[in-house]
Amino acid sequence: MLKRFIYHLLERRHYWRYVDFAELAELYISRMLRVLAVSMITVFVGIYLYKAGYSLTFIMLYFGSFFALKAVLGVPFAFIVARIGPKHANLLSNILYVIALVAFAFVNHFGIYALAAFGILQAASVALYEISYLVNFSKVKKPEHVGKEIGYMYMIERVTTSLSPIIGGLVAYLLNPEATIILDRK
Repeated sequence: MLKRFIYHLLERRHYWRYVDFAELAELYISRMLRVLAVSMITVFVGIYLYKAGYSLTFIMLYFGSFFALKAVLGVPFAFIVARIGPKHANLLSNILYVIALVAFAFVNHFGIYALAAFGILQAASVALYEISYLVNFSKVKKPEHVGKEIGYMYMIERVTTSLSPIIGGLVAYLLNPEATIILDRK
């Protein structure tokens, strides 16, 4: 239904695309779901670490290290995306994210080692996904319209990011916190 809505919304005005409308609608929907999942888990991770007894300083250092690692991994991952293609890189990033969530499930048992594995795998997954996502937008024929497409996606992404804590909180409240992780893996 959402795919059809996006298709009909953009069909008449975007005749210049190299990719077809169905593929672009899938790209919009997959990005929206991925942003929802990552944002929901990121909020959950911060709250979980605080409830587990980690200090606010440690949590800030953890997220700072996460973003620094993401920045460092950008250049090597650009070469990987160029080598295997954006769709395969997208699949690889999703697999890495699932492994990261499994590592996070063992934070109670293995402590800082599981948290480090989760942080590294999550940073790798997010960096690889973001690069492959932007490469997918390069399939638009006329470069002056790529910015417009990214602008549409950025608006959808901001709305999704703002809704994700609400959705994650409702799932955690109505079911339990573990259900948020299980829902995120789907």
